[in-house]
Amino acid sequence: MKATIADLNEQKDHMEKKIKDFEDYLQSIRNKLTQNFQAKTKVFSYKQLTKKDCNIVHSSLLTEANASKVKFTITQTSVEEFNVKGSIKGLAVFKREFKIDLGTLLEAKEDGQQVFDTQEGMELLVGPTLVFLNKNFYASKK
Repeated sequence: MKATIADLNEQKDHMEKKIKDFEDYLQSIRNKLTQNFQAKTKVFSYKQLTKKDCNIVHSSLLTEANASKVKFTITQTSVEEFNVKGSIKGLAVFKREFKIDLGTLLEAKEDGQQVFDTQEGMELLVGPTLVFLNKNFYASKK
């Protein structure tokens, strides 16, 4: 019995070291990304965000007539945060602005949440939004 407990304690210590090594590795990657971070801004039309190959919009309060005129400027303000501004050229009354935090999206995905509410009249699909952000802001060009 004592030998089994000693083996289990040894395995526990080994696993704790592996976890710490992995956390250190992740932190080093975060530090590297933060040091080399440069803000990126890209503009997308509402139509682009709802196309079959992208389809990140779950629902929106936009009318069909206005949706076709909306442009979204997405700025990666830090390694894990995005600022989204929606506007219609020539219509100063229409402005939508919200933030997307990568950590929040990843937690939502981990919790099985399908939809992220921007609180600005638009709901985004969690999985496709993560793929979209990765493809457009994180993936390196080869």
